[in-house]
Amino acid sequence: MAGNKTAHKYADMFFRAMQNIGREDALKLGRAFYKRYTMHQNSDMYKEYDAKYPSVGVEKVYVAITFAQMMLKLGYSLDDALKIWDTELIANKRKRIRKLIALFDSVGLGYRLVTGFLDSDKKARDKDGSILYDFYKSDGRELEYQIHTCAYVALFEHYGIRKFCKSMCDNDLCMCALQKSGHFIRYSDLVDGNCCHDKLTRRI
Repeated sequence: MAGNKTAHKYADMFFRAMQNIGREDALKLGRAFYKRYTMHQNSDMYKEYDAKYPSVGVEKVYVAITFAQMMLKLGYSLDDALKIWDTELIANKRKRIRKLIALFDSVGLGYRLVTGFLDSDKKARDKDGSILYDFYKSDGRELEYQIHTCAYVALFEHYGIRKFCKSMCDNDLCMCALQKSGHFIRYSDLVDGNCCHDKLTRRI
């Protein structure tokens, strides 16, 4: 597996995250991450999801799964693992997303940007069935949907880390970033309940 560039890249990210939180065994943990991630890559579950759900991005989902498993093995709670994930692994990504949305939002185009992203995302989900909607309404003034089945949640639940699925959801991140052009309400979350029910209303 010496040529496994994907596993090396994510193992290096984990190594640097462990360094940043002060782990003296960061190098050893990076190697352990590499070993566990490559094991997942060769698993039937990884291959099944990769073939069945192109829109899911299985490569990155398994980074989160491997991260959570490693952190639990080290004695961290899932809540602590989520905090470290947010601050050490994806903080820059989320910052870029918020910055982009804030820029569009400042000129009144944030709602259009976010709903355009969500509409496109739904088309991809409908195509491979990775997310099943009870309903999805988008009319230019209001977007609302309810989800009862999600491949992400099912995959994390398979590994006994359902809560860590929150690390993969960007929809609420995008909608929460709107201040001027949209108002976001989350009625319920599929990770913690029976469905995900979100609503975004245009302000201007």
